[in-house]
Amino acid sequence: MTHVPVTPPTLPLQTRPLNPVELLTGFVRNNLGVNGPDAYEGLFFRYRMFGLESVLVNDPKAARHLLGAGAAHYRRPGTVLRVIRPIAGAGVLTSEGEVWRKQRRILAPSFTPASVELFLPHFQRAAEDLVERLKPQRRVNLARAFHEMALDAVLRTLFSEPEPQVRADLTLLAQRYLDGPGRPNAVDGVTAREEDFAWLQGSRWRFARDWARVVDAVIARRRQAGAIS
Repeated sequence: MTHVPVTPPTLPLQTRPLNPVELLTGFVRNNLGVNGPDAYEGLFFRYRMFGLESVLVNDPKAARHLLGAGAAHYRRPGTVLRVIRPIAGAGVLTSEGEVWRKQRRILAPSFTPASVELFLPHFQRAAEDLVERLKPQRRVNLARAFHEMALDAVLRTLFSEPEPQVRADLTLLAQRYLDGPGRPNAVDGVTAREEDFAWLQGSRWRFARDWARVVDAVIARRRQAGAIS
């Protein structure tokens, strides 16, 4: 594997004049747009905001380095962990180091071409259900509709397509989180560590509690039915 430095010496530091109002409204409206279009048009984008220096990586080789051989030298941003951990727990999206490598090895068989093909019917049915829901409507917010369909497809896949009511409950709970406390805010954007301003995380951890309760109920029903051991 070719070593690709994440912060090459020649990589300039990009700075944007951000005032507090712009930062707050930007994170609430679209947190990905706060960095501006330059952040997504090059292979790397290095910037500093409120004294925190970050690098946005769009280069595939650098991403492979970050997630593979060089993983021990980098850490996930506190902003990402604050938002993702309540819904993802201590899984592969939030873990690091040896724990991450172990989880990655466990999950690897699920992402072979043959395994991925097994997921396709779930996505197809989610798309068909979306079409049926949209047929009687004259005007539709397609961004919202596609967002909901993607969430529906993911939940069908993760939970082996549970009964419609259970899936509806999971979808509603997840959607409320993504529309509310799951959206990054201005405080998330200026925190260096996940535990900073922990007292502002109450709504997220209340969601995590409710989410775990619903998921545990699904697992318990599957075990009772003999579907899993």
